[in-house]
Amino acid sequence: MAWRLMIFLVYCFTHSMASDSLENDSKNILEIPLIRMESALQRMARENINPRVIEAFFEKAAKKENSLAPVPLFKFLDTEFYGEVLIGHPGQKFKVVFDTAWANSWVPSVLCPVIQIACALRSKYDASRSSTYVKNNTPFEVKLGSLELKGKLSTDLFQVGQVNVTNQTFAEINEMPWILFFSKVDGVVGLSFADFAIDEVVPLFYNMIKQNVVDQKIFSFYLNRSPTTSKGGTLMFGGVEKRHYLGNFTDLKIIPKTGVWSFQIDWIFTSNKRGQMFCQSGCMAYADTSENTIRGPANDIELLNQIIGAKSFYFGRYFVPCGNVAQLPRVTFVLKGKKFTLKGDDYVQKMTWGPVTICLSSFKKSENASDDKWALGVAFLSRYYVKFDLGKMLIGFADARL
Repeated sequence: MAWRLMIFLVYCFTHSMASDSLENDSKNILEIPLIRMESALQRMARENINPRVIEAFFEKAAKKENSLAPVPLFKFLDTEFYGEVLIGHPGQKFKVVFDTAWANSWVPSVLCPVIQIACALRSKYDASRSSTYVKNNTPFEVKLGSLELKGKLSTDLFQVGQVNVTNQTFAEINEMPWILFFSKVDGVVGLSFADFAIDEVVPLFYNMIKQNVVDQKIFSFYLNRSPTTSKGGTLMFGGVEKRHYLGNFTDLKIIPKTGVWSFQIDWIFTSNKRGQMFCQSGCMAYADTSENTIRGPANDIELLNQIIGAKSFYFGRYFVPCGNVAQLPRVTFVLKGKKFTLKGDDYVQKMTWGPVTICLSSFKKSENASDDKWALGVAFLSRYYVKFDLGKMLIGFADARL
């Protein structure tokens, strides 16, 4: 009997271990370190840039309606995380935002004149230095009102981690809005769906799958928003990393026609005495790794900020007294019947403005007044480990190991 019990226990242990690592048994899995940096908004605050001047510029840009893409370029002013890629051979290094709400990749070009302030301090791609460059020259243009990225498409080798992705088409930018001068990243790698890509460019992760760089059609994010370290977490291509999450994933079906990683929220509620509810009939949301905020319908965001006692600030943000953060109501998002709860420390972002430290609410109104979707940025995503499954068209959330 004893030996049978021993065999049974060994079987249970090994089966449990195999189950834990089931999604991570792939040999081709890439871990990209993410670095936490000072956001452009924080930099403007530190350098005492007049916030009203910048805000007025944004307001003017947003009122224009000749947008060719539903992505506000200025959202990259509020990102805190970047990774590194090499482009060409020999590799030219770039700091990039890995953006799940956009499909295209772009970096500044050596053709961007130094007279353009946004190009001055960035790494710039030089096709003449790369033996693997393939000429494309298709014009590339993204507008949101008076903000504009302009350049051309090129094709070259991308080195991601320790692997090469060949024949990756991207945009090299030679005209860039001056406001991006405040951002410390060079460019963007889009991780959204191919049908969302401008000029039908094949996104990087699609090429990684096609070229067998990864075995599984999955990538995942662990984001660390702690201000005490520059270690921002990891991006895994080809699977998940068990050490970064607890328990099981709650998987939700993706709504691919939106072009982004959209899914259904059952409802949202707060823990204050009156227990306000939002999105009571269900609503749509998407995961956005490129910005800190949680954006939503204007009326809902206004009420949410009232509930937490937040007052209006610049850039469409709200602030709360820093001494109140620990006592703020909890905000719960219900996904597939499971509660995902944020505390005040999760949804409040500390920022220094001159000699003063302020605490900003991450709840922000959508730029488009008619937009009823929720965009869950890092304030939500850093609390949970997030799995993006392109093969099964699922997005999964699990408790992050904080």
